[in-house]
Amino acid sequence: MRITKTLRSLSKTEETPFLAIDIRSISKKFKTLSTALPGMEVYYALKANHDSEIVRILDREGSGFEIASEGELKVLKKMGVSSKKIICMHTIKTPSFIRVLRNEDINILAFDSFDEVDKVLRYFPGAKLVLRLEVENKGSDWPLTKKFGVTVREAKELISYCNERKLIVYGLTFHVGSQCRDKSSWESAIKLSSEFWFQNFGKRTQLGFLSLGGGLPIRQTLNVPSMREIGKVITRSLDKYFDRSKILRVSIEPGRGLIGDSGIMVSTVVGIAKRGSERWVYIDAGVFNALMETVQGYKYEFKVLGNKDVNAVTIAGPSCDSVDVVSESTDLGCVEIGDKVFIMNCAAYTTAYAAPFNGFAVPGVVYV
Repeated sequence: MRITKTLRSLSKTEETPFLAIDIRSISKKFKTLSTALPGMEVYYALKANHDSEIVRILDREGSGFEIASEGELKVLKKMGVSSKKIICMHTIKTPSFIRVLRNEDINILAFDSFDEVDKVLRYFPGAKLVLRLEVENKGSDWPLTKKFGVTVREAKELISYCNERKLIVYGLTFHVGSQCRDKSSWESAIKLSSEFWFQNFGKRTQLGFLSLGGGLPIRQTLNVPSMREIGKVITRSLDKYFDRSKILRVSIEPGRGLIGDSGIMVSTVVGIAKRGSERWVYIDAGVFNALMETVQGYKYEFKVLGNKDVNAVTIAGPSCDSVDVVSESTDLGCVEIGDKVFIMNCAAYTTAYAAPFNGFAVPGVVYV
């Protein structure tokens, strides 16, 4: 998304911070992804941003939705989304949520532990289980292998455990890590999935469901491969390591990769200070009320209007908490109090995380 005349005008009239979302660009991105991955099912990861307009446009375009909780399911049901378009790839689910999934006939569920198998056996024995494998997260800004997924050895044990209890192991899932900039990571993960499936189920056994997870990157401060480039790698890898007739369904569950670059957050400079040799700029969009991912090192691009001299500054949020530091050693124009700072490509994992800590308002949302 670009800083348009409309957005410049809104920055002068709207109360900040606010997130401007270009709904049309989300529709365009969905079409681009569908073209890059022909024949594959797209399930938007609702955790990235559950805004009702985003849900509405993606539902209209034909997207499915990936959820992790009963709260997210309620959002979709309120919007009239069919259960047939919903899957749950979260590997840890509460018993009450599993019962709700059964009642709603949402039967594709991920797992990666023996205890999760036991819960499904008790509350939803007819579910189609999808086993999450641990794969290499090379080239990702945010590796996800520590909390989720199992090794091949552990996966074999889980398969046997399910078979003994006559549960349906329908397919496999993996995640190459958030903001994955290495196209080869998808090939490595697909190769591993193929080897595991055929070794444990035989060459003649059809894989019911292969979930490619998320990880599609958007551009922030570093260049990233395009959806088309990644799509070529995925398609070629599926043809190389799987006989496509041996896979009933292939899905991908993008969050940031689908909507992240369709939004710009507008904030206002509320304070400036000199701390030793460093210049600090305080804006009204901070870690707690807008930019939580910066706590773990996620780097946004910041822009100001006009041809102002660029200086390296530390950007901090408005709260009375020392954790509220958004970005260090960041090039920014020589701003003054009251100036607007545009935070680029941040429609994902911003307002979804936001909380009014310390009494500071979370960003409003406007559609452009």
